[in-house]
Amino acid sequence: MLRVMFLARIVMVVMQARIFSALLLIGLPLWYAAEAAEENAPAEAPGAATVVATPEEREASISASLRQSAANGEAIELSGEKGPFLGLYRAEKHGESQGGIILLHDLDNHANWPQVIRPLRLQLPLHGWHTLSIQLPFFGDIPPPEKMDEQLDSAGARLKSAIGFFTGKGIRNIVVIAHGRGATLAADYLSRNDNHGVQGLVLIALAGHGADQPRLDPMRTLEAITVPFLDLYGTRDSDAVTAGGAQRLELIRRKTRAAGTSPPPYRQVLITGANHEFIAQQQMLVRRIRGWLMRHAKGTELEGG
Repeated sequence: MLRVMFLARIVMVVMQARIFSALLLIGLPLWYAAEAAEENAPAEAPGAATVVATPEEREASISASLRQSAANGEAIELSGEKGPFLGLYRAEKHGESQGGIILLHDLDNHANWPQVIRPLRLQLPLHGWHTLSIQLPFFGDIPPPEKMDEQLDSAGARLKSAIGFFTGKGIRNIVVIAHGRGATLAADYLSRNDNHGVQGLVLIALAGHGADQPRLDPMRTLEAITVPFLDLYGTRDSDAVTAGGAQRLELIRRKTRAAGTSPPPYRQVLITGANHEFIAQQQMLVRRIRGWLMRHAKGTELEGG
């Protein structure tokens, strides 16, 4: 018995040695090749200029990618102030239309952004809502005041075009759902246009940008909003969002007391633990918005109605 165990031990040692030798034969050429490639890699030219795409080029590139990846018939072309732009349209799948949803993404995101925008774009049609997510211009950093109006007007023209897309289909019950900077743009547009055709507004993670940019300051724009709106954000968002939320709530309360009457229905919802992108909270976000839509924006208008 001891002899058998001794022989088995010898066989195991021999096999391990062969395996180790094989690994060396495989690994050494790869290591030498990697080292040679690193040594022979071309050095970066001193003073070489870094090519930075313009905002227009960035938008054209991302729009082209979205068109290629979109399902058949979803990618549409809309007319804006400075030319055509991309929209992703998805018809309702429930069989009874509730209306149209226009989605506005956050700063430097896109019309099919995987957080916030895409879940809403795909799931709301299952409950009777047509959705249209539009590509907003790439802005970059907040520009000086003299250029701010031009950028806001350009984005507003796209929102107006999206509204016209739905009204052209006979859909009159239109709600705007906007995230981050998109929420700021939506509040600006609705506050400056009385006949906008929008019946409800959902502002997700809205932040203030200071009194030096009045069109970006929700404490000014929200006072002029005349439709029901939902103010929704996560408790783990930035201070600009969470502190602004408390200020907005107090603003609505003051407005109610001063007027002596009830302003348009306003509700503020905080999602515990959610950050700016609502990571791991997408379904909660969709449910909260669906509930608000059922209560404040439910419609039954059909195409051609």
